[in-house]
Amino acid sequence: MAKPLIALAAGGTGGHVFPALAIAETLRDNGFDTLMLTDRRGAKLIPAAGRMVLPAESPFQRNILRRLRAMTALGAATVATLVLIARRRPRVMIGFGGYPAFAPLLAARLTATPALLHEQNAFLGRANRMLARWTGHLAISWEDTSNLPAGVITKRLGMPVRTAFFDIPPAKASRDDTIALTVIGGSLGAAVFADLV
Repeated sequence: MAKPLIALAAGGTGGHVFPALAIAETLRDNGFDTLMLTDRRGAKLIPAAGRMVLPAESPFQRNILRRLRAMTALGAATVATLVLIARRRPRVMIGFGGYPAFAPLLAARLTATPALLHEQNAFLGRANRMLARWTGHLAISWEDTSNLPAGVITKRLGMPVRTAFFDIPPAKASRDDTIALTVIGGSLGAAVFADLV
């Protein structure tokens, strides 16, 4: 008997892909089949056997030609996802944000496939803000997540973490007076660190 399929759509950066991989791992451990939908950037982070690569470009471009190219990619990715839904019939489509997740969630809406979203950041991104209006449900990582659209039901589930993190041994305590500093940044907010470090 075939395992029920859950499709997960995540933008091409690690901030979207790694939480999706954590959920996919848990789903597989609980008897589900999973398929990750992403763009060429995200494909570098996902094993080939468990992914479908979709064309995707940011629609938030000022250049009209780039915007047209992004809309063409959106159309092609939506058609590819519609074909996937018709053939494989996923039980649920889970979106993790980023513009590569837009077409799969659009296809889910067009086919009445149940869908939900997860937001990893404390400020709801553009793609998830638009998509949340369609799904009506949004899982959030942080209690004070802002930029939420009105009428969307939210549930704080926290940040999904891959089990590999639980296998990391604790760091040994330092016995000197060395100051340890941890700097964390992600997505667009990391640009300042990339420039300075």
